[in-house]
Amino acid sequence: MQNGRHTDSIRTARKAIALHRSCGNLNGEGKTLLVLAASLRSTGSIDEAVQALEKASSAFEETNDQENLAVATRGLTEIRRLRET
Repeated sequence: MQNGRHTDSIRTARKAIALHRSCGNLNGEGKTLLVLAASLRSTGSIDEAVQALEKASSAFEETNDQENLAVATRGLTEIRRLRET
C-alpha cells in the first residue's frame, strides 16, 4: 500500500512540475522537486532523487531561496553519506 502512495505522489509531482514550468513558477517547481525527490528516494530510485534535488537546488539558487536551497543540499548530503556506508 505504501509503495502505491509513493507512485501516486511521483505521478502527481511530475504533473505539478510541468504546470509550474509552464507558468514560469521556478520556486514552485523547486518545491515540488523536493516532494518528488522524497518520494523517489522512498521507492529506492536514488539516482532520480539526486537529479530532482540537483534541479531543485538550481531553481532555489536562481530564485535566491536560501531556506529551500538548504533543504535540497541537506537531501543531497544525506544520500551521499548513505552511499558511502
